[in-house]
Amino acid sequence: MRAAVISDTHDAIASTQEVLKTIAAEGIDTIIHCGDMSSVYTAELFKDFCIYHALGNNDFDTVGIKFAIQECKPGSRSDRWFKGVFDGKLVAALHEENSRQFAALMDSGLFDYIFVGHTHRKSDRTDGKTRIINPGAIGGAHRGPRGFVIVDFATGEVEDYLTE
Repeated sequence: MRAAVISDTHDAIASTQEVLKTIAAEGIDTIIHCGDMSSVYTAELFKDFCIYHALGNNDFDTVGIKFAIQECKPGSRSDRWFKGVFDGKLVAALHEENSRQFAALMDSGLFDYIFVGHTHRKSDRTDGKTRIINPGAIGGAHRGPRGFVIVDFATGEVEDYLTE
Protein backbone atom coordinates (compact mmCIF):
# COMPACT_ATOMS: atom_id res chain seq x y z
CA MET A 1 0.00 0.00 0.00
CA ARG A 2 1.15 3.51 -0.82
CA ALA A 3 0.14 6.58 1.18
CA ALA A 4 1.02 10.25 0.98
CA VAL A 5 2.43 11.90 4.09
CA ILE A 6 2.05 15.66 4.35
CA SER A 7 2.22 18.28 7.07
CA ASP A 8 1.86 21.94 7.89
CA THR A 9 -0.52 23.03 5.15
CA HIS A 10 -1.38 26.18 7.16
CA ASP A 11 -4.37 27.18 5.03
CA ALA A 12 -2.22 27.41 1.89
CA ILE A 13 -5.28 26.50 -0.18
CA ALA A 14 -3.79 26.77 -3.68
CA SER A 15 -0.63 24.84 -2.74
CA THR A 16 -2.65 22.16 -0.97
CA GLN A 17 -4.94 21.78 -4.00
CA GLU A 18 -1.89 21.28 -6.25
CA VAL A 19 -0.44 18.69 -3.86
CA LEU A 20 -3.75 16.83 -3.77
CA LYS A 21 -3.87 16.77 -7.60
CA THR A 22 -0.39 15.21 -7.64
CA ILE A 23 -1.37 12.64 -5.00
CA ALA A 24 -4.53 11.70 -6.91
CA ALA A 25 -2.55 11.43 -10.17
CA GLU A 26 -0.27 8.93 -8.40
CA GLY A 27 -3.36 6.79 -7.71
CA ILE A 28 -3.18 7.33 -3.96
CA ASP A 29 -6.33 7.73 -1.89
CA THR A 30 -4.81 7.58 1.62
CA ILE A 31 -3.15 10.57 3.26
CA ILE A 32 -1.45 10.90 6.63
CA HIS A 33 -1.39 14.55 7.69
CA CYS A 34 0.99 15.47 10.53
CA GLY A 35 -0.94 18.55 11.65
CA ASP A 36 -1.35 22.27 11.22
CA MET A 37 -4.08 22.34 8.60
CA SER A 38 -5.21 25.44 10.49
CA SER A 39 -8.89 25.56 9.53
CA VAL A 40 -11.98 23.78 8.30
CA TYR A 41 -11.44 25.29 4.83
CA THR A 42 -8.26 23.28 4.39
CA ALA A 43 -9.76 20.13 5.92
CA GLU A 44 -12.61 20.25 3.39
CA LEU A 45 -10.10 19.95 0.52
CA PHE A 46 -9.42 16.32 1.51
CA LYS A 47 -12.98 15.09 0.85
CA ASP A 48 -11.89 12.68 -1.91
CA PHE A 49 -9.32 10.93 0.29
CA CYS A 50 -9.15 8.75 3.36
CA ILE A 51 -7.19 11.01 5.70
CA TYR A 52 -5.60 10.36 9.06
CA HIS A 53 -4.89 13.72 10.69
CA ALA A 54 -2.84 14.42 13.81
CA LEU A 55 -3.83 17.74 15.34
CA GLY A 56 -1.14 20.41 15.39
CA ASN A 57 -0.53 23.51 17.49
CA ASN A 58 -2.05 25.71 14.73
CA ASP A 59 -5.20 23.63 14.26
CA PHE A 60 -7.32 26.17 16.12
CA ASP A 61 -10.81 24.92 15.26
CA THR A 62 -10.24 21.31 16.33
CA VAL A 63 -13.94 20.48 16.48
CA GLY A 64 -14.62 21.94 13.03
CA ILE A 65 -11.60 20.16 11.54
CA LYS A 66 -12.68 16.84 13.06
CA PHE A 67 -16.21 17.23 11.65
CA ALA A 68 -14.86 18.15 8.19
CA ILE A 69 -12.56 15.13 8.20
CA GLN A 70 -15.44 12.84 9.17
CA GLU A 71 -17.02 13.89 5.86
CA CYS A 72 -14.03 12.54 3.91
CA LYS A 73 -13.80 8.93 2.72
CA PRO A 74 -14.77 6.24 5.26
CA GLY A 75 -12.21 5.63 8.00
CA SER A 76 -10.94 9.22 8.00
CA ARG A 77 -10.27 10.70 11.41
CA SER A 78 -8.54 13.49 13.29
CA ASP A 79 -7.10 13.24 16.79
CA ARG A 80 -4.07 14.24 18.89
CA TRP A 81 -2.08 11.47 17.18
CA PHE A 82 -2.68 8.56 14.82
CA LYS A 83 -1.81 4.88 15.07
CA GLY A 84 -2.49 2.33 12.34
CA VAL A 85 -1.19 -0.67 10.44
CA PHE A 86 -0.35 -0.57 6.72
CA ASP A 87 0.98 -3.71 5.00
CA GLY A 88 1.84 -5.14 8.41
CA LYS A 89 3.83 -2.05 9.43
CA LEU A 90 2.87 -0.29 12.66
CA VAL A 91 2.65 3.43 11.93
CA ALA A 92 2.16 6.52 14.10
CA ALA A 93 1.76 10.18 13.19
CA LEU A 94 1.85 13.24 15.40
CA HIS A 95 2.72 16.87 15.03
CA GLU A 96 5.70 17.51 17.27
CA GLU A 97 8.78 15.37 17.68
CA ASN A 98 9.72 17.28 20.81
CA SER A 99 6.83 15.91 22.90
CA ARG A 100 6.07 13.36 25.58
CA GLN A 101 3.89 11.46 23.11
CA PHE A 102 6.76 11.10 20.64
CA ALA A 103 9.08 9.92 23.45
CA ALA A 104 6.48 7.36 24.56
CA LEU A 105 6.08 6.04 21.01
CA MET A 106 9.85 5.73 20.59
CA ASP A 107 10.30 4.13 24.03
CA SER A 108 7.73 1.47 23.15
CA GLY A 109 10.02 0.15 20.40
CA LEU A 110 6.93 -1.05 18.52
CA PHE A 111 6.66 1.31 15.59
CA ASP A 112 8.07 0.78 12.11
CA TYR A 113 7.33 4.37 11.08
CA ILE A 114 6.67 7.58 12.97
CA PHE A 115 5.68 10.62 10.93
CA VAL A 116 6.06 14.13 12.38
CA GLY A 117 5.72 17.73 11.25
CA HIS A 118 5.99 21.10 13.00
CA THR A 119 9.54 22.14 12.03
CA HIS A 120 8.78 22.66 8.30
CA ARG A 121 12.05 20.83 7.63
CA LYS A 122 12.22 17.57 5.72
CA SER A 123 14.05 14.76 7.46
CA ASP A 124 14.32 10.99 7.21
CA ARG A 125 16.27 8.96 9.74
CA THR A 126 16.19 5.63 11.54
CA ASP A 127 16.40 5.10 15.29
CA GLY A 128 16.54 1.40 16.13
CA LYS A 129 13.85 -0.24 14.00
CA THR A 130 11.82 2.98 13.66
CA ARG A 131 12.01 5.16 10.58
CA ILE A 132 11.17 8.76 11.53
CA ILE A 133 10.07 10.97 8.65
CA ASN A 134 9.17 14.65 8.56
CA PRO A 135 7.69 15.32 5.09
CA GLY A 136 8.33 19.08 5.31
CA ALA A 137 5.65 21.73 4.91
CA ILE A 138 3.16 22.79 2.27
CA GLY A 139 2.42 26.21 3.81
CA GLY A 140 3.48 28.44 6.70
CA ALA A 141 6.96 29.79 7.42
CA HIS A 142 9.51 28.87 4.76
CA ARG A 143 12.26 26.85 6.45
CA GLY A 144 13.22 24.52 3.67
CA PRO A 145 12.01 23.04 0.41
CA ARG A 146 8.22 22.67 0.24
CA GLY A 147 6.98 19.17 -0.30
CA PHE A 148 5.62 15.86 0.88
CA VAL A 149 6.46 12.17 0.63
CA ILE A 150 4.80 9.05 -0.68
CA VAL A 151 5.57 5.90 1.27
CA ASP A 152 5.23 2.39 -0.10
CA PHE A 153 4.75 0.34 3.06
CA ALA A 154 5.25 -2.97 1.22
CA THR A 155 8.71 -2.08 -0.09
CA GLY A 156 9.85 0.65 2.32
CA GLU A 157 10.48 3.01 -0.60
CA VAL A 158 9.94 6.70 0.16
CA GLU A 159 9.49 9.11 -2.74
CA ASP A 160 10.21 12.75 -2.03
CA TYR A 161 8.05 15.29 -3.87
CA LEU A 162 8.95 18.96 -4.02
CA THR A 163 6.21 21.49 -4.64
CA GLU A 164 8.38 24.51 -5.50
